[in-house]
Amino acid sequence: MYERQQAPSRYSLPEPYPEVRVTAKNRFYAQLLLEDYASETSELDAINQYLYHSFRFKQWNLGDLAELEEGISIIEMRHMEMLAELILKLGGDPRYWVIRDNDQRYYSTSSVYYGHSVLDMLSADIEAERIAIVNYRRHAGMINDPYVRAVINRIVRDEEYHLQLFSEAYQRYRSTAPDKAQR
Repeated sequence: MYERQQAPSRYSLPEPYPEVRVTAKNRFYAQLLLEDYASETSELDAINQYLYHSFRFKQWNLGDLAELEEGISIIEMRHMEMLAELILKLGGDPRYWVIRDNDQRYYSTSSVYYGHSVLDMLSADIEAERIAIVNYRRHAGMINDPYVRAVINRIVRDEEYHLQLFSEAYQRYRSTAPDKAQR
């Protein structure tokens, strides 16, 4: 196993991530984490949505928002990597799928919200972070492994920070740049 470098980022809290480990294999926990990993409300979905928004904001010459979206998507990639490691250690397979009630569904980009304007896109990003926080907390409550819970709780703190950053950007564009917000 390689040592993960924790490069400083203004889009992640400055506290370290816990070691990615588990007390024992548990396929049920792995299946729960697959929802956070690659479902319609997952890290993979957030990465795709935020990158798309970054591309559009670059096109519209909104460099601050493009940087915000790209920076947060990179942190979401870090989260996804930790989830993949946990899923493997728990005995699961980190494919881009979700297994519920013996039904296996592969990830689809159909749930990525593309948006129509700056405020529309930022609203969708705010909602994505809110949903992620709720889902992570629900899963942490269902998981009885202190190591897995520690990773989830650390990810939640980043997601709360992302929610704050997106909310601040929304307020800034809503009040100071209405012409840019309506693209």
